[in-house]
Amino acid sequence: MKAFCLILAVLAAGFPAPRWASVTVTEKGVRLAWHPVPAAIGYRVWRSGPGADEWSTLGTTRDTTFLDREPRAGGTDWRYRVNGVDSELDESPLSPERLPGEPDTAPGKGNHHGGDM
Repeated sequence: MKAFCLILAVLAAGFPAPRWASVTVTEKGVRLAWHPVPAAIGYRVWRSGPGADEWSTLGTTRDTTFLDREPRAGGTDWRYRVNGVDSELDESPLSPERLPGEPDTAPGKGNHHGGDM
């Protein structure tokens, strides 16, 4: 019975924001990776430029990785966020902001600061 109540509480609260795994600069761009979110059938990736307060949708994916091919030069100044999308097209909260090179998060360790669907 306790497990059933816990499941109902999680469902009533929606689903959680994705937790970052890594954001790294490569020769091809900035590679984003996050841990899967239960109930998510896809993810929306957001980016904000250096010194900007506005966020724009960079793209969507069904994977838990995304390659931003644009900011090759100076890619470490871009900030990223990601959120999950479920089968009803409801969206999870946004992940915390993440800059390339910030520490990775292991599953179960919480969040450090920081394709087509």
